[in-house]
Amino acid sequence: MPKGGKRPGAGRKKGSVTKATIYRQEMQARAVADGISPLDVMITAMRRAWESGDVKEAVSHAEKAAPYVHNRLAAVDHTSNGRELEALTVLSSVPREDDADASIDAATPSHH
Repeated sequence: MPKGGKRPGAGRKKGSVTKATIYRQEMQARAVADGISPLDVMITAMRRAWESGDVKEAVSHAEKAAPYVHNRLAAVDHTSNGRELEALTVLSSVPREDDADASIDAATPSHH
């Protein structure tokens, strides 16, 4: 009998259920039954921290929740088949403090 190494039939069988798997399944079933998801908990904690004035804590919760709410931005090639783009227009729907009307005008497409 060889010592150590890979042996046929040794180890956990594929698809076997571990205690951790059972625990995760129970927690998921409970969350579904209660109507509460981990994302709901993170967002609730973020809002409570923000309302209490704890900005660092709110940002921490927001960072954890963000991947579930917002897509990650991909790298963008600013050329078109090796040629430079003719124009790049950036639109913003967020008003700036110095000129609220300017951001509304910028967000409205113009036909030149």
